[in-house]
Amino acid sequence: MQDIQKQRAIQFAAGALAVGLVLSAAWQISLQINHTAAAYALTLGTIGVTVFTRWHPLYLIAIGGVLGIFGSLSNLRI
Repeated sequence: MQDIQKQRAIQFAAGALAVGLVLSAAWQISLQINHTAAAYALTLGTIGVTVFTRWHPLYLIAIGGVLGIFGSLSNLRI
């Protein structure tokens, strides 16, 4: 019985550690890349969609890519 309790405690701790490391990395990345209001809005929108829906993350990556292309095209001076 003790071994099962130890195993569950270790698994719970490892899960919490993994979540903490992912959130820490995401926070550091967002601090480095968010320089405009649009970037902050995209970051907050992505967090909101991730927390409140069951969308697959690839959809969010695709949407971010499309928005990035539109942003690059709007900065072109022809």
